[in-house]
Amino acid sequence: MSLGENGDDAGRLRSAQSVCFSFPAIPATSLLTPVNFFLPAYFTTELGLSLSAWAGIVLVARIWDIVTNPVVGVVCDRVPYARFNNRGRGVPRPYTTTSAKLVGVGHARPAPNDSAPATRR
Repeated sequence: MSLGENGDDAGRLRSAQSVCFSFPAIPATSLLTPVNFFLPAYFTTELGLSLSAWAGIVLVARIWDIVTNPVVGVVCDRVPYARFNNRGRGVPRPYTTTSAKLVGVGHARPAPNDSAPATRR
């Protein structure tokens, strides 16, 4: 946000607002922390990948994020709100609802049953 016309900070977020905007990151962080902790050990011990190869994979993923996040942000800012409802307020953009549905379908698939006994042929 930028300063207002008179140099005041009317357009800036207050500290409490900034904290409230960060609350949705807490569940994501709590879900990803164990993955980030145990995944390198799994790849290096169980799959035989070296730590430097694992670090290279993570580095490529982070660089990909650095490139794609601003592009997606610009696209999101330039696509207008869809006007579906009768109150005149914009509903979430189509790519937001589509991506939420895709993530839901991706996470709703059944987990593999590794504890099932093997079938004989």
